Amino acid sequence: MKNIFIDSEVIPDLLSKREPHYQYAAQLFTLVDRQKVSAYTSPVVFANLHYLLSKMSSKDAALNNLRKLKTFVTVSPTDDRVIGQSLNSEFDDFGDAIQYFTAINNGIKQIIKRNTRDYRKSKISVLTAQEFVKNFLSVLKSAFIRFCDRFNPILPRIAPGRKNTKNFVRNCFFSDPRFYLQTISS
Repeated sequence: MKNIFIDSEVIPDLLSKREPHYQYAAQLFTLVDRQKVSAYTSPVVFANLHYLLSKMSSKDAALNNLRKLKTFVTVSPTDDRVIGQSLNSEFDDFGDAIQYFTAINNGIKQIIKRNTRDYRKSKISVLTAQEFVKNFLSVLKSAFIRFCDRFNPILPRIAPGRKNTKNFVRNCFFSDPRFYLQTISS
C-alpha cells in the first residue's frame, strides 16, 4: 500500500466542499477510506485545521471534524530533528519545511498539497490531489488492461455478441471515474 502525506490545504477542500478542488479531495479520501493508500499528516496540520475550522464553524464542530479526520490519517511525529532541518532548509515557508521534513523522516515519499510550487526543490514527489488520483487510477487502468489481455479468451462470455469484447469491457469500466472508485473497494 502506498503511503502519502496530506498537507493542510487539501483537507478543507474536502470538509467545506470547496470547488473546484472538492471532487479530487473526496476521491483521495475515498482511496484512504477503502485502504488503497495510507494517509499521514503532522500535528501542525491538525493545529492549522483547528484554527481554520473554528473560524468557519463552532469550536465543537471543528473538534468533531478533526476527530473524524483522525480516523482516516496517522499523525506522524514532528520532533527536534524535523525542526532543525526546517530551520536550516531553503524553504521560503517554514510550515512547508516542517511538513516536508516530517514526511521525509517518516519514510513517506509523496506529499499531497494544492500548491505544489512551494516544493520546487523537493527530493520526493509532491502532487495535487487531482494529480495523485489521476495517477493512481491510471495505474489501476493499466493493471485492468493487463488483466483483460491475459484473460481475453473468457471475455466473450462477459459481453456475448460484441465484436470487440475487450474494448467493450474497457470502455464500460473506464468511462466514469466514479465507477472505478466504487469498483476498487470490492
